[in-house]
Amino acid sequence: MNTITGCKPFIKKELLEHLRNHYILIIPAVFLLLGIMNPLTAKLMPTLLENFMPDGVVLQLSEPAAIDSWMQFYKNVPQMGLIVFVILYSGIMSREYSANTLIIPLTRGLPRASIVISKFLTIAVSWTLAFFLCFGVSAAYTAYYWDSDGLSHLMFAAICLWMFGIMLAGLMVLGGVIFSHVYGNLLFIGGLVGAMLLFNIWPKAYKYNPLSLTSENMNIINGQLQPSEMLIPALIGLAVTAVSFVAALLLFNKKML
Repeated sequence: MNTITGCKPFIKKELLEHLRNHYILIIPAVFLLLGIMNPLTAKLMPTLLENFMPDGVVLQLSEPAAIDSWMQFYKNVPQMGLIVFVILYSGIMSREYSANTLIIPLTRGLPRASIVISKFLTIAVSWTLAFFLCFGVSAAYTAYYWDSDGLSHLMFAAICLWMFGIMLAGLMVLGGVIFSHVYGNLLFIGGLVGAMLLFNIWPKAYKYNPLSLTSENMNIINGQLQPSEMLIPALIGLAVTAVSFVAALLLFNKKML
């Protein structure tokens, strides 16, 4: 059995597990809710703030605009959507170890590379569908409430955040190969993201940090940052994804099950 042929039954297995674990409902529901919540929060925020302020306190707030909706999008998706996604998928390998479900297919000739490829594709495709569902719903509601005149490169800014999620997919597979327990993978991902945050302490290093794919989106939209300025962190993010994937393949070939 070659690697590509071996991926097909394992991807079907992943789909069945998504059905049993209700991931196929949970993930779209979370990102659909975020997609609706982003423009709605921007629309209602002035009213909510006025209602919760003490009597006699007057707030001078500008009328909500499309940029406020996108600000909510780039705050909620990294802080809520990505965290939920990482928590759900950080155990994608450890569940196989604990249930000993890999031994039989491997003894029947399933290439080990097929397992790693299937796991990465499962996470990457799930993230892509969930992310662009959220983006599409946010964009539709934002266009319904406001016009987007003056905003630029909306899709490019979204792709930057999407690329960061793909990078995390590669890191989650690598962490899943290295660590046999879900908590080990969570600490691995959390530690790497924490290291990226610390990396920003050095000002000259900021433009090389893939974390800027999640933090510079609003500057891209409002024209303060040109897409060409994101080329370096995007390429580094792709390199991290590729290195993580190759390392996962190499380590899994040597891992005792």
